[in-house]
Amino acid sequence: MDAVAGDPGDVIVLIKSFSDESYDNEVLCVAGYTMTSPQVRALDADWGRMLARYRLPYFRMSACNSREDPFKHLSEQECIDVATEAIALIGKYVAFGYAVTIDQKAFRKVITSRGVVRTPYEMALWLTLTGVTLKKAAHIANAGKTAFFFEAGFQHQGQANQMMDRIFNAPAIRAHHNYKSHSFVDKVESRPTQAADLLSWQWYKNAVRVRHGRMRPRGDLLALFRSAPHYLIDVTEDRLQRLVQRLNEMSGTDFGNELAGMALRDPDHPMFPKRKGQTGNAEALETFRRGLK
Repeated sequence: MDAVAGDPGDVIVLIKSFSDESYDNEVLCVAGYTMTSPQVRALDADWGRMLARYRLPYFRMSACNSREDPFKHLSEQECIDVATEAIALIGKYVAFGYAVTIDQKAFRKVITSRGVVRTPYEMALWLTLTGVTLKKAAHIANAGKTAFFFEAGFQHQGQANQMMDRIFNAPAIRAHHNYKSHSFVDKVESRPTQAADLLSWQWYKNAVRVRHGRMRPRGDLLALFRSAPHYLIDVTEDRLQRLVQRLNEMSGTDFGNELAGMALRDPDHPMFPKRKGQTGNAEALETFRRGLK
């Protein structure tokens, strides 16, 4: 981190992806946290001390929830305790969190591989970048340049890298996002990225629960949302259809990179649909919000 974002005013964006094949790739979640460089260092130190107390080499929310390796030696109550402490550290240090879930079957049906983005992951990443830039000034005073850290090893890492290069080779978009760098990190070796893992697992599970008719959120998810500001969006088939309709009305052609660039530069551009009477953010971003009511 010192090599790519060592200035005290630098803003660090941690991005984690989660997909569970047990649901036939039904839902993809991209989530993470935004902090300043000093906040990341402080979180890293306290997170390391927490892991040492519980004799854990790393934190992974899915393993904690099921008491699998490396949590096997902990009791059920100890697993609850370490997750609770992790949530408290998130609340102490992060500026804000963000999470995007994509209905992957709906994406393949509505957007297809010829769309403005090729994969659900790229769409989630696109919304994440836009949301972080949109909300950064509200939570970080005098924010400097932004460094993005992605979980290494995800199946679409190559596409993510190509997309980031494509986006930030455009000077206007690079300036809009105040971009400094992007890197890929090993989650096991990057303790702050383990905080992003906690959020991505929780929001992914919530999206799956909702699709199966279970509308009541988990208690630990609500505790997480109470700990810090979180901006959330669940991209459903209906929302994708409305986005496609509006884009086609504006362009009259298939999706293209120029339209993607327009969206990235200006999330309030009229290419996005708005609810009747709405004068603020676009429909595709309007559910980025603070927590759950």
